[in-house]
Amino acid sequence: MRVAAQVAPLYPDLNLDLLVAGILFHDSGKLWENHLPETGFSMPFDERGEMIGHIALGMDLVTSLWRKIQADPEQAAAWEKLSPSLEDIRLHLLHLVAAHHGEMQFGSPVIPKTPEAMTLHYIEHLDARTEVFIAGYRGGRPVGSVPAPGCGHGGPPRRSQRAGDWPSASWFVSSTGRPRRAVASLSS
Repeated sequence: MRVAAQVAPLYPDLNLDLLVAGILFHDSGKLWENHLPETGFSMPFDERGEMIGHIALGMDLVTSLWRKIQADPEQAAAWEKLSPSLEDIRLHLLHLVAAHHGEMQFGSPVIPKTPEAMTLHYIEHLDARTEVFIAGYRGGRPVGSVPAPGCGHGGPPRRSQRAGDWPSASWFVSSTGRPRRAVASLSS
């Protein structure tokens, strides 16, 4: 939400309330998809989560909450006084949940079709990629250390000797002008 709060003033036409709601709900289906136990580190199989996936489960949650609002006459009457309508908000929130992976090949049933959906997708993408890079830098070799035999120039990223002193942007370009691989492998 911090990124959304920083980005929204740059794009005044973004609906920040809708974007924040999308940030809160976009991965809500993972609560059922992942079926995490209260204790331990194993994740038991959950047939519903495996067969439906977190995007559809999140969309189901949004629809279920909207039905509860509509079933309560007092809440429904309060929403009728607001603009945009409850149905418009539900539709846009469902789209944020559905489109947050950005492309069908990455699991979204639809591509982002609103500024808020596109912004949510890129905020999530930025967050995920940045976490991967930070994890890679934590495991990197200090600048000036000798690479392991057979590692060549494509090994793990290097980190500086001082904590928080990251390589400059020029580090990502080799002496030949070609981009270097930033993260060799996070699984090893």
